[in-house]
Amino acid sequence: GESLLLAINRKRIEKAQALMRSGQYKLTDIPELTGYSNMNTFRRNFQQITGVSPSQFLENKEKKE
Repeated sequence: GESLLLAINRKRIEKAQALMRSGQYKLTDIPELTGYSNMNTFRRNFQQITGVSPSQFLENKEKKE
């Protein structure tokens, strides 16, 4: 029921979340590792799909640990 582009972006963001949870990469490295050409596009898509910014996601992750 969703567009191909949205499905692709959703998979990219799922991969980004897994990389962010691993703690092995800097936030500035994640867009390139997930196929985004710049941080702004990554941040916009991340927030659109998850409802939180990448930095908020990391902050919430740290609170749970």
